Amino acid sequence: MSIPVVAMNAEGVEGGYADADEPLDIALGLVTDRGAEPTTAESMTFQVSYDEGGTWIDVPIDLDCGTATATLEIPEGAEAVSTRFFATDDAGTEVGQTTIRSFGLK
Repeated sequence: MSIPVVAMNAEGVEGGYADADEPLDIALGLVTDRGAEPTTAESMTFQVSYDEGGTWIDVPIDLDCGTATATLEIPEGAEAVSTRFFATDDAGTEVGQTTIRSFGLK
């Protein structure tokens, strides 16, 4: 059995850090193990936290053909971004994942 995970790509993150003064474009999609049947996201939620998961903020996403895009506007004083995703694929599999301190801010 292959369980999908949400892959996040943020082009502005280099060496584990992003510039806090610039909006950050994010791309999201579901990936599965090699050799597994491809899957498509039917629904997805993206949240961020700037206090290590103490509070979560819903981030608007544009979900199109199974992939999603979003833009983060980093609040002043934030030192790191934690991420949380929930997704359901076209087979009905639900997945959620949380990463505390996904990347730092400079």
